[in-house]
Amino acid sequence: MAATLEQNMAVYAEERERLEAEHMDEWVLIYDQNVICTSPDFEEIARRAAREFDRGPYHIRRVGERPPAVLLRH
Repeated sequence: MAATLEQNMAVYAEERERLEAEHMDEWVLIYDQNVICTSPDFEEIARRAAREFDRGPYHIRRVGERPPAVLLRH
């Protein structure tokens, strides 16, 4: 069974320093707790993710970009 989205997101956190040093402002594709590839082209990353991993779960993120804050309503 493939890793969960949360596990894939954790890989980014673990690899963040290296990714930012080597691939700043590129897009990264993480699937099954592995960095699959990086590219400056989001469309390329998205096509590869869909082609190779169907609906995932996979994590695509721009290297160096902070995730948006999430506001929780009670």
